[in-house]
Amino acid sequence: MSIFEHVDYRDYLRNYIKKLPKRGRGEIHKMAQFMGIHPSLLSQVLSDSKNLTLEQAQLLAKYLGLTNTECEFLFCSVQIQRAGTKDLENYFKGKLADLKKHSQDLSKTVRQDRQLNAEEISVFYSHWLYAAIWLMSSLTGGRTLEDIVNWFQIPRERAIDVLQFLVNTGLCKIENGRYVMGPQSVHLQRGSPYLPRHHSNWRLRAIETSDKLGADELMYTAPMSMSVADFKKVRSRLNEVIKEVTDIAIPSEAEEMVCFNLDFFWIRK
Repeated sequence: MSIFEHVDYRDYLRNYIKKLPKRGRGEIHKMAQFMGIHPSLLSQVLSDSKNLTLEQAQLLAKYLGLTNTECEFLFCSVQIQRAGTKDLENYFKGKLADLKKHSQDLSKTVRQDRQLNAEEISVFYSHWLYAAIWLMSSLTGGRTLEDIVNWFQIPRERAIDVLQFLVNTGLCKIENGRYVMGPQSVHLQRGSPYLPRHHSNWRLRAIETSDKLGADELMYTAPMSMSVADFKKVRSRLNEVIKEVTDIAIPSEAEEMVCFNLDFFWIRK
């Protein structure tokens, strides 16, 4: 559900709540608490008898995890309902039309093979959560903001920050109120200064997971000695395994998230 389809923000809000699990039971209370207002005031807004202030709308936008363009659209929608003259109302309706057109144009120009720039790479590889949430958006049907908050047990504000970055870079897009994956691969070249961070992020996750490994999961660690020739032979075989795993994963239906770590190196001082 896109906010750009609703001139009246209250209509969007009603639909947003209605589409939540259990038809949004308890959502008004949580939303009002975040916005610092009484739930009865928010109920009056939803029944069209009251309007939000711009300050309240800003907090609402933060709660919903809206992008910058969506925030502008929400603010203009609030201004339409609060306008004291027809001319002012029409002015903000024109702004809404421009923002809607901009959002449509933007969705058409996002390249599916988009490469991250240096600044975006530094953010994406700063923490494993960026890659994990991006990966979660690939699961069948996408995921909502609430799904992500509950799955990773992280503060709502943290989830919103990560999701806004993913949407702004085109790695994720929003469809019917759910976050879905954009480009399906992000690759760091060998020698990139961010590669050690990428490896350490996921190996630390593996260590955290090792003490609660399920019977259907696998971790294998085996320091050993061997000849240089056999090292090269194993290295070559592992390259083949990586290709086999990738060939299986690419067409596989996205039902669950997994992490494949593989290490094979000389033990040096």
